[in-house]
Amino acid sequence: QAENHPTGNTGRAFGPPTHAITELLRADYYATLTRSRQDGFLLRVGFDATGRSDLRDPRTSCVLVSSGSRELRLFPVQADVPVSSSGRYSGTLTFSLALPGSYRFRYSCQADYSAALLGTVTMPSVAVSVYDDNYFVNVLEVRVGAGRTVVFFAAAGAADLRVPVTSCLRLESGIRRPVVELKTSRKSPTGATYIGTMRFEGTPPATLVYSCSDYSPVNL
Repeated sequence: QAENHPTGNTGRAFGPPTHAITELLRADYYATLTRSRQDGFLLRVGFDATGRSDLRDPRTSCVLVSSGSRELRLFPVQADVPVSSSGRYSGTLTFSLALPGSYRFRYSCQADYSAALLGTVTMPSVAVSVYDDNYFVNVLEVRVGAGRTVVFFAAAGAADLRVPVTSCLRLESGIRRPVVELKTSRKSPTGATYIGTMRFEGTPPATLVYSCSDYSPVNL
């Protein structure tokens, strides 16, 4: 049953975000976070933003994840904004739950807004492979058997995130390409996430490289 997703310590815990505020340095621009809800490997954040006519589009917002010694960014993979008018936006932004760490929301993803704490996520993480702070893949689990290697992964990035089928496993005998099965796949004009399994023929010792280039390698 190598293709089944891990059912161990995958709990994701969030502190209550009700009425948390991420505000601009000027008091006439602010965003109130009305709720947050886990939906599988997705995080849905409700917001109500108020400002002047030049209030920034909420789709430019991001979630900052402090994981280990790095701070990585998550971008909306879905945006539902039923209230959209001059100086006012209200709705729900959806982000990937791709790696463990402390999650903070920053309206418009610009430093002139403060970051509001959403909570802390705990989930498996064998290693995190990064391209830069905007693109990464969390290796959740690795299973080996019957001459195959199955990698459970969660990848997140901006809208041009490379698809996992471009990844490879580097063995002494050559490069292997994966058979990919996705559990979650979301893409918007601002962000993308792919979560599932990559199954390779061959077993460790080996090196996994997401998209087969540019990302930091993961030794298995």
